[in-house]
Amino acid sequence: FFGGRLGLDLTWYSTNSKNQIIRLPLDITSGYEEVVINAGEIQNQGVEVMLNATPLDLPFGLRWDMNVNYSRNRSEIKELAQGLNFYEISGNYVVVGAEVGGRMGDMYGTGFREAESIPGFEELAGQVVHDENGFAIPDPNLKKLGNYNPDFMLGFYNTITWKNLSLGFLFDWRQGGKIMSRTVLIGGTSGMMDFTAESRENGLVSKGVQEIMTGDEVVGYRQNDVILSGRDFYWWRFQRRNEEVGLFDATFVKLREVKLGYTLPQALLENTPLQSVTVSVVGRNLALWTENPHFDPESISFDGGNPVPGVEDMATPSSRSLGFNIGIRF
Repeated sequence: FFGGRLGLDLTWYSTNSKNQIIRLPLDITSGYEEVVINAGEIQNQGVEVMLNATPLDLPFGLRWDMNVNYSRNRSEIKELAQGLNFYEISGNYVVVGAEVGGRMGDMYGTGFREAESIPGFEELAGQVVHDENGFAIPDPNLKKLGNYNPDFMLGFYNTITWKNLSLGFLFDWRQGGKIMSRTVLIGGTSGMMDFTAESRENGLVSKGVQEIMTGDEVVGYRQNDVILSGRDFYWWRFQRRNEEVGLFDATFVKLREVKLGYTLPQALLENTPLQSVTVSVVGRNLALWTENPHFDPESISFDGGNPVPGVEDMATPSSRSLGFNIGIRF
């Protein structure tokens, strides 16, 4: 559009994949551990949008070009094997599972028991239940923690040129999704994270309620007021079995790249076989904006060489890089 100043590429897709490879456990007395079958159906729907524009193109040589790439995908489980209600895809750190009506990438894990809705105490429903010693009570039942897939992803690249100078910069935005951090859990129990310094001397009260019992029946709740030492509080709360506590929003915005370049004037290349020479300084991963200060939400874990998405496990901190490029055309 507008003489090439604005361009749009829009794609919408919907695909159904049938007869997935599913491994089902067998009774060991059969002589086999599992059977491999083809079953199930997954529907993928999504949209991809690419927008390119030139907001500025001035006569004295100043030009601004921009490219925006947006993508959004949803994968829904339409069908599993007959008689199968839940299928565990991965069970390392957190359980990644599939159920009919759910999404690919759903994560399940354990946390603490929550107060139920009891007449007269409805406002306390959902709070963490503690025992008489002030410790939160673990819930051994798996609960859905979220999905590791993003709601959408967006890349925003800009190039500003003026005469022989050029400046390019790229922002990456990933919105939504969940990630479980083993770094936070292990660092929390061992006292290595900065937040464990809070109230080490005076102790802490774990937020939540205690049950009011009549015999073996829970008739109500009261606010927990038992003071725990900092050691006991963090050791108990951040145990590795408690995946829910280590869960974070995986949203981030990154300044992925900044590139400053200069192209030598053609007059300097007249008597050479060179068509153009450009020298550039390039910086990558220069800034990160995210809700947690402890790890890069773009990290993933590995199990025997296989990636485990949705889990960060003592990942090496992300690093910035600074480089120098020379581009020559003959």
